[in-house]
Amino acid sequence: MKKLLVVDDDVHVRMMLEAILESEGYSVVLAQGGPEALAMMKEEQPSLVLLDYMMPGMNGLDVLREIKKSHGRTKVIMVTGHGNEKLSIEMLKSGASDYIQKPFTMDQLLSTVKRVLSVRAEDDKNQ
Repeated sequence: MKKLLVVDDDVHVRMMLEAILESEGYSVVLAQGGPEALAMMKEEQPSLVLLDYMMPGMNGLDVLREIKKSHGRTKVIMVTGHGNEKLSIEMLKSGASDYIQKPFTMDQLLSTVKRVLSVRAEDDKNQ
């Protein structure tokens, strides 16, 4: 079972994502912000992180960069309601595998997660 880490400062978003992803058979762990997420990376070792961009304190790009430094093979999907082309490019340059624009549909979420996890599986096979 693939383990996913959902990082969002909004409890309702975390709960919604958890419910959707668990209904698809994923194991889901939750973090409400960057420092908590980074601490959980070591113990949980998720295959994929769904990471909100706008969070108080440490924003999603800062968290993404830290994840990529110490857990480079972990795939990260950025989730943002503040997307523009410049931000999207910055997310991808910083190591995000993809991003999802809020509001998103359940189908968009699940197809992006499945696609990124299949890339991770290919990466793992080639290691």
